[in-house]
Amino acid sequence: MLNNIYIQVSKNKSRTMLKFIRKYWKTHLFVSAVVVYTIVKKNLLERKKHLDNRCIYHKNVKKNKKIHQILSTCKSVLIPDYVPTVFACNKWINTLCFLIRLRVIEFFYKCNIRRQTIDCIVDNGQVAIDWYEDSRTKNLKKNAPILIFLHTISGTSATTAYFLKDAAERGYRACVFTRRGHFGATPLKSPRFNFMGDKEDIVLCCNEVKRLYKDAWIGMIGISAGSGLLMSYLGQEYKDTPVSAACSLCPAYALFPGLKNLRDQYAFADKYVLKSVKQMYLYGKSNSEMLKQYDNTTYNKCKNAKSLYEFAKVAYPFAGCKTLDEYNKVHNPMEHFSNINIPVLVLNSDDDMCCVKDNIREDLVENLPNFVLVRTKYGGHISFSEGYFAENSFMVRLTLDWMDACFEHDNGVSIVFNNNEIHEGQRI
Repeated sequence: MLNNIYIQVSKNKSRTMLKFIRKYWKTHLFVSAVVVYTIVKKNLLERKKHLDNRCIYHKNVKKNKKIHQILSTCKSVLIPDYVPTVFACNKWINTLCFLIRLRVIEFFYKCNIRRQTIDCIVDNGQVAIDWYEDSRTKNLKKNAPILIFLHTISGTSATTAYFLKDAAERGYRACVFTRRGHFGATPLKSPRFNFMGDKEDIVLCCNEVKRLYKDAWIGMIGISAGSGLLMSYLGQEYKDTPVSAACSLCPAYALFPGLKNLRDQYAFADKYVLKSVKQMYLYGKSNSEMLKQYDNTTYNKCKNAKSLYEFAKVAYPFAGCKTLDEYNKVHNPMEHFSNINIPVLVLNSDDDMCCVKDNIREDLVENLPNFVLVRTKYGGHISFSEGYFAENSFMVRLTLDWMDACFEHDNGVSIVFNNNEIHEGQRI
């Protein structure tokens, strides 16, 4: 009798299992296919990572001994190992993952930012140094190394919080130089702005940082449009800058050719960025009234611009320039590239929809001894999502590895050791 009961129970379980399989077999098949695809694709990306990612630099050791020494201690730059998240191989999805991560971190960490405003005496404008402060940074020594971030074309310190947080975790005192018009609800203080940023404002902020922390080692990181400002600043202030190392992330190289390529190849991205720039500077009652009163003709030209390229060609009076040629000579990064005399890491991806691959100048990096270019097949625009769920950024990891290596080369101690913490296995 017990055997009969056991047989009957087994039959009932089998029938239930068959019903379940018949009902959900399509779901099971789909999930299995996704798992298999993910494993296969991940394996292929891992195998090809040294073909998809390249490190380019001047190979003559005599001319760039310092770069070779830094690279010898920074394997993630010398042998780039970027493997994108499987579902983020597409540039648009990669960038979307980055934007989601950016907004989440901004929501939770923007409260850690303390603003220090600085008045520009020449024209009564205002810029700011936004310091990232948490339990780690409050305990840093006075001479702890500093990382300065130059934000994107329409960015703020809050949208740079993802970088600030990771820099603080590495032992840096981190800050953002916030440009005119990027203060959120606070309007412009004077009828002057430059969507690419103003070199004189960076000089002003650097002087203040050096006044506060005169013995600190300083690195500077330009993100997207901020990388153009970085090059303009370093190229013009190469004799006086306190910056010891730099990173240029997703630069467009030449200003106007870069904007023209953006307009011609990715009209959607161009219009999206143009809209954010107009929103940042032109709209809002205070800004519009001030700019119209200063130069109504230029204001209307900027307002009616159909592309970022067109906007850049007509906005120069608001940047304090009399002609477009004058603006190009001062603010085009390519005019100052060759003067830079500190180690600079440049990062570009071939699928960048804003700073397109046609802009990339490998020849410059191969001929200038202070530059290193990491060029990847994937990455989107300032995205470089990695990890199973796109939870991390190769761009952030690579940048901080580079800064660690430059700091250690200049100081002979590791970043962690400099801040009174010795970890097992740490280089000293």
